Parts: sequence; C-alpha cells; structure tokens
Amino acid sequence: MPNVAKDPIAAAERRQARHRRLAAHAAHAQQTIGAKALLNEHETSHVTGRAVSTLQKERVIGGGIPFVKIGRQVRYRREDVDTFLASLTPRRSTSEARPDAQHEAA
Repeated sequence: MPNVAKDPIAAAERRQARHRRLAAHAAHAQQTIGAKALLNEHETSHVTGRAVSTLQKERVIGGGIPFVKIGRQVRYRREDVDTFLASLTPRRSTSEARPDAQHEAA
C-alpha cells in the first residue's frame, strides 16, 4: 500500500476530486437559490457577496435590501435582491470616488 502522504499523484487526484465535488455543490446551490422567490439571509449573503452581519446591521439601522418577516424568520424577496444589485454603480477602478460621496476642499 503506497504512503498516501508522500504520493504526489494521489494527493493531486484527491485535490481534483475535492474541487469537482465543491464545484458541483456550488452549481447545485446556485440553481436552487436562483429558483427561489424568498431567500434567507445566508442565501442573500451568497448572492450579493455581503456578509450576513452586514445584512443584519442594515436591518437594524435601516437601508440596505428590503426584507420581510414571516413569524421570526427574515426573508428577502428575490426581485428586491436583484433590484439592489442592479442599482449598484459599476466602477472601473477601486480608486474611483463614489458618486454619492461629498469631497471637502482641503
């Protein structure tokens, strides 16, 4: 029996198999999320790239993506998430000023 830790070919095959499993899981999750009308905060975080804690904070202080509560459960309508993403200003550089930022003269 070959030493698994020292066999680079076996290690590479295990990594490839793991990557295939993760890619299949991600594709399945994306299809499942894409078909849903209501998303929970974890799914919304995945779709928008925003942290769950950011979504929670925005619910407390106001602003952010509109949400609905069903009992104690928080849900985001898919169309509200899509509208939020469409409203983001595209940029060509991370150094571009935000259009809504006010610059003070020094």
